[in-house]
Amino acid sequence: MADIAATVELHGDHVNEFFGGSYLLQPLAEASGITIDKLNFLVCQIIALLLGFPFRTVIGPHKVSPTTRHIVQIVIGVPLAVFCFGSQIKHLLAQSMISYLMMKYVRPGLMEKAVLVYAMGYLCVCHIYRMYYDYGGYTLDITGPLMISTQRLTSLAYNIADGKAKERNPSVKLHQSFINCLCRQYRHC
Repeated sequence: MADIAATVELHGDHVNEFFGGSYLLQPLAEASGITIDKLNFLVCQIIALLLGFPFRTVIGPHKVSPTTRHIVQIVIGVPLAVFCFGSQIKHLLAQSMISYLMMKYVRPGLMEKAVLVYAMGYLCVCHIYRMYYDYGGYTLDITGPLMISTQRLTSLAYNIADGKAKERNPSVKLHQSFINCLCRQYRHC
């Protein structure tokens, strides 16, 4: 509790234990009146938008391999996520890794339902934990990206199952690499 009090003294009363992001922009946050969590998120969104054009032109789909694009997306997306959310990104990694293993090893028909239940359950546990320990407080934390991750993972699982059920040449491969799955999680962070 003393550590939290020291953090509040150093960084203002809006900071609590749920903010794990960077304090690099703290002076700008204090000068602008925007809380540090929201300023970090805003800066990362602006950086991501600015990187969108070179990403399409310099390493466009017709210029480099998909694996190269995936690695670049991860190399840029993970540091942006760490800047905003700090060590809380472990939740994104845990959710995507376990869902990926389900998509790879559980048979279609059951797999998409298992991914949906797991991803929603994980998201619910994170929300309930946050509500229990920080009821009424608001700090931008990992639950926002987890909601998007839940949508992406369940959509991917159902796309794989639908492609397999129709016995066509599915547009989404059943056995994607983990890099591809990780790229889906961090490419828009």
